[in-house]
Amino acid sequence: MEQNRSSTGDEENLEVENQFLKLKMMLEHGAQFGSSKDLPPAVENDFLRSVMEYEKHFESGERIKVFDKLGRPTQFKSVSQIPDDEIDNEWIRLYEFMQERGIELSVCSPKIKARELYRFTVEELFELETDNINMPGMTTCFIYDEFHPDHEYENSRTAVEDCLHYFFNKSSYFDHHFAERVCVNQHENLSKQELQYLVEKFKNQYEEIVPGHISISNCKITGRNCSVTGFYEIALMLQTKSVLKKGHWAVGFQLNEELGYWYINNVQIRGLEIP
Repeated sequence: MEQNRSSTGDEENLEVENQFLKLKMMLEHGAQFGSSKDLPPAVENDFLRSVMEYEKHFESGERIKVFDKLGRPTQFKSVSQIPDDEIDNEWIRLYEFMQERGIELSVCSPKIKARELYRFTVEELFELETDNINMPGMTTCFIYDEFHPDHEYENSRTAVEDCLHYFFNKSSYFDHHFAERVCVNQHENLSKQELQYLVEKFKNQYEEIVPGHISISNCKITGRNCSVTGFYEIALMLQTKSVLKKGHWAVGFQLNEELGYWYINNVQIRGLEIP
């Protein structure tokens, strides 16, 4: 019984300390907290202390090259010295070496192979600066595509996941990928508000929209313009009746050079009536 009382007292002390730490972080850093009633006080305390430790290191503003943070390694050869039949193993060795020391490099585009990732790491990533923060379990992550974007891959993915899926998914709609003025089938020069109304009006005609097959056939970039084309197949459900629709689609983009971002400005879905 004494042990249970002691355990309960420790938890109560931790809860009080956690409340103090939260108030301190709210006042000093503008932190916001949601409900943590299901989190054990000891776990929450460890989390709060780790966040405060990170903030303390971050406020110092000290920066360091990735190469220095990794201990200035000398065992990794120039990419030009590595034969093709060894590059995969050498990249894995380099990747694991960095990961063990809290640095991770990921890539989105499937076109990027081991040789380019190795080259980028030793020639570019090593020279980049990062926060000089060393905490147990902390990893600093870099994404290759942020330095060398594959616009064809990104625009193709956006055309399907962030455009067609908005038309074919009744539960979601986000317009941040669209330009201020958009054409959709026969509808021209739509504002974002008009676009949202149009999409919702189309989707509200049906009880359910079931995407089947959506494929990409081509992505072409010409200057500031990009066109992604493909084929779709969906089922439109209305009470006990279902209709299968299929056809070609095209999504057009225009590059905002100031922001360096491609915005969707034209959506054509053949075989689909969008009133």
